[in-house]
Amino acid sequence: MVDGLLQTIPVPNDSYFEAINVQDGDSIYIREYPYRQAKISGAVLKPGSYTMAAGETINNLIEKAGGYTENAYQFGAIYLNEDAKKVNELSKEILYQDFLDNIIAASQQNIGADLTPVVRLTDELNKVEPNGRVVIDLLNNLNIDLYNIKEGDELIIPERSNVVYVYGETSTEGAVMYVDNQDVEYFVEKSGGYKKFADNESIYILHPNGESQLYRSKRNIFERSNSFNFIFSNFKEI
Repeated sequence: MVDGLLQTIPVPNDSYFEAINVQDGDSIYIREYPYRQAKISGAVLKPGSYTMAAGETINNLIEKAGGYTENAYQFGAIYLNEDAKKVNELSKEILYQDFLDNIIAASQQNIGADLTPVVRLTDELNKVEPNGRVVIDLLNNLNIDLYNIKEGDELIIPERSNVVYVYGETSTEGAVMYVDNQDVEYFVEKSGGYKKFADNESIYILHPNGESQLYRSKRNIFERSNSFNFIFSNFKEI
């Protein structure tokens, strides 16, 4: 603001700030850059990096990429965001500290107990790099219009593979072909069944869209393929 008039000053780089003569009472307003880069890859017709205007959504990004291919698996989409990455990093630190506190408490209450598996799991947790994944449902058109694109966002659309992955305390870890209307027990049996110290009260289902769920009933929660099934050890019995 100069002599009551609003002036726009181009600043292509930091050195231009030195040439600006600021006077007492001036107001300086720096606008947000109206465009940002976002990347989309996987099962879309035109994967790549796109320039997005402020206010454009994930739906707009998908449209710029020409839409989905025939084998696209929207439910398994991976949406990465820098703000979410910072939150994930903080959450990981809190969870890691909670694990350490629990290990110390367990060692004091159960002298001589073998806590090696828990210590190993805690160490692996600390090494995991936060990826900034945001749980997203691309099958809901109303929801995806609520996600405004930010600088550096990335959307990955996988292809359908029709498998369920089983890991943890089972005889054989790996992939099992997906079958409609089957529950957790079916896929565990296909993986050789539970090991001796498997804790079948601590089975977690990680769905393809990033949602996780504690399995507590016999109902079918594998409504879609590409899920991960984790069975943990029951350390109380070791």
